[in-house]
Amino acid sequence: MHICIQCHDIYPLFDESYKGAFGGAEFSCFQLIKELEKDHQISVIIDAPVPFKEKQISSCVKLYNHPVLKYKKPSRYHGFKNSFPFYYFNPPHNETFFGAFKRSYSLLRKFRSKKTAKEKLRVPLKVRARLLDKINADLYITFMATDHNLSFLEYSKMRGGKGILFVTSDSELCLESEPNEKHILYNHPNEASQKCFTAANLVIAQNYKQECYLKKYDIPHALIKNIIPSFQDQLPYNDRDYILWVGRFSSGGVKQPELFLKLAQQCPQENFVMIYNGPVQGKFEQSCKKVPNINIIHSVASSKILDYFQKAKYFVSTSKFEGFPNTFLQAFSCGTPVLSLNVDPDLVLSQQKLGKVYRGDLDEIIKDLEEDFLVDDWQEMSENATNYLKNNHDPSLLTAKLMNKVQKLKL
Repeated sequence: MHICIQCHDIYPLFDESYKGAFGGAEFSCFQLIKELEKDHQISVIIDAPVPFKEKQISSCVKLYNHPVLKYKKPSRYHGFKNSFPFYYFNPPHNETFFGAFKRSYSLLRKFRSKKTAKEKLRVPLKVRARLLDKINADLYITFMATDHNLSFLEYSKMRGGKGILFVTSDSELCLESEPNEKHILYNHPNEASQKCFTAANLVIAQNYKQECYLKKYDIPHALIKNIIPSFQDQLPYNDRDYILWVGRFSSGGVKQPELFLKLAQQCPQENFVMIYNGPVQGKFEQSCKKVPNINIIHSVASSKILDYFQKAKYFVSTSKFEGFPNTFLQAFSCGTPVLSLNVDPDLVLSQQKLGKVYRGDLDEIIKDLEEDFLVDDWQEMSENATNYLKNNHDPSLLTAKLMNKVQKLKL
């Protein structure tokens, strides 16, 4: 079977010399590709600033580099109605004549433009149809509900293929996840994102919470847990050196790395390591330099990341919410217990004793680390973590389950 997968930011996982940011969705996609290429031909559509349009990665995997239109952040003069009074009475400080002329001309163009934002978005996506004609796959897979992925799923239907959407976070489905955040997916304010779930022939849930939501609204779905690579050698507690945090940097956002910094400040007796992908705010990095027991590491290659999990006493999650984090599974593969501030997917941490959940109470984590309350249970949590992974996230079984679902799909 020929499978086309769209995942724009996955290229750093194929080429470790390319220092681009990637997250859980890209990691999940990469692990799926590694399993599918054993029996299928894979075409992967990416969006990366690299000097090639097509690249053969292996005998069964080929990359197609096809940029998409990305919006710039709205300027303070983003529309005539909202900008009119501000434009006249609050000009930028020390603005030059040329700057004023450029701003006026830009405002006039936006005012006279007849195309809506939605129409502007559709223009380059129509061009992508030619690429999909060229690939001509039997199955189309994408990760996360977005505008661009909607068009990808719609084109798969137009050409008689099967489209599959993988949910990557609870925020894509659950209204209670973060109701006050202004994000394209939260509460479905974006019509295109909402339509992704009906455009797909099958939606893949990561956890039982997502599965219940999809079932409630009669969306064709299946629960297939994240795939994780091979298990690692287990180190005893005394051979582990630090407490670990891994993720994309977004200060004040979903990941809340500033809370991990606070944890390091309050627990000077422990060593801490923070690994992040993507840009970091200068103020945050300066704050970290003032804390002697925290080590900040930029962009570790995916092939080497498990070395850090192996040497960690605990993996700490400070996220507000997640789907089923791949970092949890990476920790489990190394027998590293997880200390989670909020997230407990399918209640596996609390019910199967793979770590501990703190229900938003950072002070309780600090107390546990200061007084070594968790050391006595560490060996049990470590063994539980590896056993859970072996029984629930086997790559070959999960891939077989996915392809079995695909065979049963009706177009």
